Amino acid sequence: MLARRCASGFGLGLAYAFRMAGAVGLLVVFAGSIQAESNPFDSCGALTAQPQDCPDCQGEVVFAPDGYWHGLAQCSRDIRDVWRRSGPDQRLDLPGEPRLADLVRDQILSEMSAPDVRFLRASDGLQMSFADSFDADLRPRADLSAVVLINDRGEAYNGMGQTGLAYFLFQFAALAGKDGYDRAAEDAAFYRLLGTAALAGVLRPVAEGGLTTRTACALAPDLGCNWYHSVTRRDLSGAAGGTLNQMLHVLRDMAQIDQLAARQGWALDLDLPRAIEAGVNQLFLSGGYQGPGTGPDLADFNSLGRDSTGPSWAYYGYNTLADAPGRGYFLKNPAKNCSYHAHDIQLLRTILKHAKAAGLAGQARAAALGSDAMAAFVGALSQLDTTPAEISCSKAVRAKIARM
Repeated sequence: MLARRCASGFGLGLAYAFRMAGAVGLLVVFAGSIQAESNPFDSCGALTAQPQDCPDCQGEVVFAPDGYWHGLAQCSRDIRDVWRRSGPDQRLDLPGEPRLADLVRDQILSEMSAPDVRFLRASDGLQMSFADSFDADLRPRADLSAVVLINDRGEAYNGMGQTGLAYFLFQFAALAGKDGYDRAAEDAAFYRLLGTAALAGVLRPVAEGGLTTRTACALAPDLGCNWYHSVTRRDLSGAAGGTLNQMLHVLRDMAQIDQLAARQGWALDLDLPRAIEAGVNQLFLSGGYQGPGTGPDLADFNSLGRDSTGPSWAYYGYNTLADAPGRGYFLKNPAKNCSYHAHDIQLLRTILKHAKAAGLAGQARAAALGSDAMAAFVGALSQLDTTPAEISCSKAVRAKIARM
């Protein structure tokens, strides 16, 4: 991450100096008085100089979180929480003592100016840089249909990162919209545009440079089923992305954005309710993986076989470019396999709860109630002392499971 963010060696030296000087955390300036506190930006990583290709950035430094857009989303949560507590005019004890609102803008501008971020022109799908897409006032030079983070193959690849960052862009838009600082209206419009574009990058079909595989649902042919691709490795095709927790993150994030938009009275140029419904349909009504151009259902992640009814653990992922019948896979780290299994169940619960409250995916929710895969995965949580070699549940995860 630092390799694509630092403008010079100054970035690394500055990050090191700040980490050494700030062992007890950042110093935050409140109304002229400096108060020491634990680092409120713990997820944000090192500080780095602004990239050379971001001429509109205003501050002197930004953060360089690991994990590309997924990591930036985690950092954005920390920044949002500080904004909620202290407001956009809070001054930070960083070079130039930037206002928090200015740091947010710089952080987003720095990311959008990165060489692996592409904006798609609506008229012809041409991939463009940020500089070619926006003017000095952060207004688009042409109609844009999407923004995507591309991998080493030049393809969109990580739906989880895209929707996770989109959620916090909409959060920043909401905060800017109510706090009334100078440039607040412009920032709010800019963040909403970027959030919508990041979502659109996921919802475009794979053949059009997006991350969605759409099919008619095999178990309910009048309904649509969508698999949202997401893979972490940057050397793999995005179309191979079949990671269960990342698919569920996409659905959870879209549900949260849908709820936020309703609270704010925003009319988004995307049909998120139908996108959420199609994703839930995929898990319970698609009939499972049938080869490239289709997506798995929840039963395909059953490590004892999709027709197994006994307690079983969920595969971590699935290669959606494999010949049919495909097969899921575990990670090499048994502790992570246990943690992700528990996390998957939490995400499923959140997604189904939202779908019910919104009146979405009625057939899929009915199928979920009778799903052998759901029962098998929940049942595995009561079998922690008889786990297979691929599963090892830490004390912390066992405590989490007990609370669940």
